[in-house]
Amino acid sequence: SRPAGRVAAGNMADEEEVKEVAAPEPQKGTGTFVYPDGSRYEGEWASDVDGVRRREGQGTFDDGVERYEGSWVADKMDGQGKFVFATGAVYEGGFADNVFSGSGRYEWKDGATYEGGWRQGRMHGDGTYVDPEGVSWAGEFYNGKFNNGRAHINLR
Repeated sequence: SRPAGRVAAGNMADEEEVKEVAAPEPQKGTGTFVYPDGSRYEGEWASDVDGVRRREGQGTFDDGVERYEGSWVADKMDGQGKFVFATGAVYEGGFADNVFSGSGRYEWKDGATYEGGWRQGRMHGDGTYVDPEGVSWAGEFYNGKFNNGRAHINLR
C-alpha cells in the first residue's frame, strides 16, 4: 500500500518513481443549487478537498413549501436564521446542526408564541410562552416542558 497523496509511476519491475500529488485547494463562491426534487439553494458555498460543494455561509433554501434563510456550516443550518414552515409557523433565532439552539422565537399559526432558550430543537431554559388566548407562561422550560415548580407541564 502507498501513502495517501503519493503516486507511483513506472514499471513495477523497475524502481518506482514516487511523485507528490497536491490535494485540490478548497474553493468558495456564491451561486444557485437546484436539486432533483426541484428545491433550490441560493447563496454562499465552499468545497472541501474532495471537490464537493456544500452550503457554507449565508444562503436561502426553498423547497416550494418550506423556506430557510440564514447561516450554513458544513451543509447544515447553523448560526442565526429564519425558518418558515408549511403550516405557516415561523422560527427565528439560533440553529446548531440543523435544529433550534440558543435563543429564538417561534410563532405558531394559531398565534401562540414562545421566546427564549432552545436546546436540541426544544424549548429549554428561560423563556415565555403565550398561548392563543393570551395567557402567558414565563419561567424555566426543560426539554420542551414548562416547569411550574411542582411539575413539568407540556404546553405544546
